[in-house]
Amino acid sequence: MTINDFNRLMFWSVQIRRAIAGSMIQSMKFSQSYKQELQYLYNTLKALPHKDNLYTFTQNGEEIGFDLSYELQELEKDITFLNHVPDSFLYYVYQMNRNNIKDEVKQGMTFLRDLNFNSFITDRDGTVNNYCGRYLSSVQSVYNAYFLSGFALLKCRNSVILTSAPLESIGLLDVSVNPPMIFHYAGSKGREYMDIHGRKGSLPIEEDKQQKLDELNKQIAVLVEKPPYRISSFIGSGLQCKYGQTTLARQDIYHTVPDALSQALLGEIRSIVKNLDPAEEYFRIEDTGKDIEIILTIGSGDTAAVKDFDKGDGIKYLHEALGLGLEKGPHLVCGDTASDLSMVEAVRGFSEDVYTVFVTEDTELQRKVSSLCKRSYFVSCPDSLILLLHQLTRKG
Repeated sequence: MTINDFNRLMFWSVQIRRAIAGSMIQSMKFSQSYKQELQYLYNTLKALPHKDNLYTFTQNGEEIGFDLSYELQELEKDITFLNHVPDSFLYYVYQMNRNNIKDEVKQGMTFLRDLNFNSFITDRDGTVNNYCGRYLSSVQSVYNAYFLSGFALLKCRNSVILTSAPLESIGLLDVSVNPPMIFHYAGSKGREYMDIHGRKGSLPIEEDKQQKLDELNKQIAVLVEKPPYRISSFIGSGLQCKYGQTTLARQDIYHTVPDALSQALLGEIRSIVKNLDPAEEYFRIEDTGKDIEIILTIGSGDTAAVKDFDKGDGIKYLHEALGLGLEKGPHLVCGDTASDLSMVEAVRGFSEDVYTVFVTEDTELQRKVSSLCKRSYFVSCPDSLILLLHQLTRKG
């Protein structure tokens, strides 16, 4: 099977999962044929040549091994979910998870019990969605969409999924299966959005900055066509030309790329950016170790007045564009990395009535979150947060 064949299968599953999630939110019923199609996809992937979870694909005559842990585990969970009532599924997830998430859910219910939120603002990957080795196949699961959408419908006036990934063209909208008219979706750290009615908007970018970004994207696209770096298009975030930002994977969570090659790619990108922007007026590079983020700056004038666009800036824009009414709480903000701290800070700039739940076991990040928001709670994995949100709709 080629990588393109695999991607087509995963996008086929998006349509199936959307149909199931939409039907379940309305009536808890769904066509049994959909479940059979998910089972077929699971069986097809499991039948591929593999050793452990490393499955072999071909592309341009090359063989590439992908870890399909996310894709297979989420399909398995969906099939189990569709075979059982939600209560039975909860115990299944509790048993399969290495962390004691049952206790996390119980304590979290005490933390958030009886609350209804004016705004629920959350990051996606690593927060309300389990991490995947490739954004292209990080398709949301049915159980995830059912639990998340149920919470948004029953407990929140406004619900926003805000991510650094692009909104579309292999972005947030392409891998989400939540039923329509529940979530506002915001991509590129909030520079672009689609509201619950399907209306789209974006924060204007100065013409000279857009021209620089276009040239940057053109040169990077040429670079990743070269054989040594071609793999970066197929792992992790891949190449994402976002609105106001470009992301290129140099490594993934499975450490697919040799360190020397990963570092060489980072050096090539730094060279391209330096040649395009020698005075560092237009771009900032943020290297996460897995992704290279090239971010358009905001502001003008001296260097001190220029900064990276972050999710906090995105929230301020979305507050006005979507009429979020952040001046009145309570609000729930969820994230999993330091890049999500700006969301907490921005929401607290409008109202002190803020709660946070972060998916992290990093004690330093926990300290930073708690210093920004005293009403903070921490869980160890996205499934823990998703089950917590679901239980709040039952016990609230």
